Amino acid sequence: MGAKYVEKFGERDLPYLFKVLSVRTALSIQAHPNLELAKKLHEQFPDKYKDPNHKPEIAIALGDMIATYGFTSKEIILKNLADNPSLAEALGPKKGGEVDEEYLKTTVHKMFFELDTDASKEKRQAIINGMKASVESHQGDLSPHQKLCLRLHEQYGDADIGILFTQFLNIFYLTKGDSFICSPDEPHAYISGDLVESMANSDNVVRGGLTPKYKDTETLYNMLKYEFKNPTVSKGETKNGGVEYQTGFSEFLVH
Repeated sequence: MGAKYVEKFGERDLPYLFKVLSVRTALSIQAHPNLELAKKLHEQFPDKYKDPNHKPEIAIALGDMIATYGFTSKEIILKNLADNPSLAEALGPKKGGEVDEEYLKTTVHKMFFELDTDASKEKRQAIINGMKASVESHQGDLSPHQKLCLRLHEQYGDADIGILFTQFLNIFYLTKGDSFICSPDEPHAYISGDLVESMANSDNVVRGGLTPKYKDTETLYNMLKYEFKNPTVSKGETKNGGVEYQTGFSEFLVH
């Protein structure tokens, strides 16, 4: 990569990874650890966390794409609860309770440690099937979260906790050239579409749903940023004869 790379990053592996993905079945709900946490996880569990590096990433749509990222607004969460009585009964705030950052943390705790267990499978299925029934009986246009519920139910059945989790996340409908950045410790999942993805060179993934793979829900619960996000979508900047996507991270950008 030249003398500037060696000067900045030393004589080591390429500091970034580059992928092209074609998503037909929704990929797992996940987050990537920050640099400090990545070092701790690698030291404690080297079999699961293969390196001590963080993994911020950028996703750039090559066509129509759907993704979830970050906790959505209070208003949308309240609407999703109102649209789905079974969801509200299981994960709604207590009477008089506020939908705030502490509510987000409490809700994720309930999902991971009370509902996502072998003993609670029937309860989890009842909630998810109740949501599906509410969506199917809905009069009028479906919201993005209602459409996502049906899609994920078809792909993952009625027992995956990720179907509940996504009701609390932002949904992006991206078109060709749109991009967004996944910062460390933020929940996200790619739902469908073709995309370019670039990231810091790491294989550290902490999964929490929509997957048959290993889920480290305790780590995910403790690492997530419990805040309402209004993420921005960027089409990049025309520069040097093309389009350049800055990331805010020194390891990588995309041109």
